[in-house]
Amino acid sequence: MSEKYRIVRFYEDEERPGGHRRIMKRGLTLEEAKEHCNDDETSSYTAEPPRGCGNDPDLISAWHQEKKHWFDGYEHDDEEEDEDDEQHTYELETTEGLVYLVLDPGDDLEEQWELYKNDEAGESVKNAELISYRKIN
Repeated sequence: MSEKYRIVRFYEDEERPGGHRRIMKRGLTLEEAKEHCNDDETSSYTAEPPRGCGNDPDLISAWHQEKKHWFDGYEHDDEEEDEDDEQHTYELETTEGLVYLVLDPGDDLEEQWELYKNDEAGESVKNAELISYRKIN
């Protein structure tokens, strides 16, 4: 049986030394993984400018400073891997409605909720309170 690889997106994150990561694709051959990672669209440095920025270098720079950088890499895909190595999606019931968060192993849900509210969420969620949550995968 041939070895399988997975694509992992690595994100810059000042809150966590070494950043954080998300599995994007699984079960690829080495050639498929290399081909994916050689695509310009698999890095925030080389991808097309974000929507709404046009070719304005100031807008593009501001977007990168706010959103941070990311890139795709590949690694062996061990199907026998411990489930605790996988990300999980949580459904959060808040005072403003349902919110879904994808967490990495070892993440503290309530800490990530506060980071999300303060850094990524729209205005409607900034003052929301967490009522309950459940893991959905």
